[in-house]
Amino acid sequence: MDGRYTVTIAGRLRAGIAGRLRAGIAGVLLAGVLGCGREPAPAAPPLAGYLEGLAGASLETRTRAVQTWKLDRASWDAIVIAPYRPLHPEYERHFDMAVPILVERLATRQPIATRAHFAGDPRGTRGQAITRWALPTLAKAEVAELAGPPPVPLDAVFVAVSSQGARSWRALVGLDAIVRDEIAGLAPACGRVLDAIEPAGGRCIEAAWAVADAALQSDLPRFAQACRLAGGLCAAPGR
Repeated sequence: MDGRYTVTIAGRLRAGIAGRLRAGIAGVLLAGVLGCGREPAPAAPPLAGYLEGLAGASLETRTRAVQTWKLDRASWDAIVIAPYRPLHPEYERHFDMAVPILVERLATRQPIATRAHFAGDPRGTRGQAITRWALPTLAKAEVAELAGPPPVPLDAVFVAVSSQGARSWRALVGLDAIVRDEIAGLAPACGRVLDAIEPAGGRCIEAAWAVADAALQSDLPRFAQACRLAGGLCAAPGR
């Protein structure tokens, strides 16, 4: 592989990450300015306790609760970064498909463990890893898993949003499938790089991020280059 080409892509990747970091910091500062003089909304209940309260409840109760996790368009636009904002209709469709799965996951009363959502989480799912791409670098979010044994993840990323004077939990789901479809719409073979990523990190997931970013921003020359690089990195041992 041309070393200059690899350096160029790596430089763009670093620039993209730096841009997301600046955007995240700016968002935090702006939120602080806009929040001055306002009464803060009551905090959302701890996620683990909230989910444990749902686990083992009636089917109707669980279904009704999970359906409230869907982000409306305004909340979606406020939470995700710009390239992902046009994907809200696809998010709604995938959320509706995920509702029965999430409801079933909570069918049995059992302990639930939660933790911060972050890039490189070795216990995260592929969907949770890709969802991190859609969030500002400093955005707070959580993931949850049924304690098991063995532990069973809820394949969703939870965010607290303000609604009607209070904060409550919403869930991001289906981003892995949505991003894969966006990539495959431009180059079907390139969509398969997402199947090879490791949530814990590595060169493959870094290259796959560059593919997704170029696809969502309709940067076709950069997309073609990123696909070629990812095709090699994601096929290599120890990716």
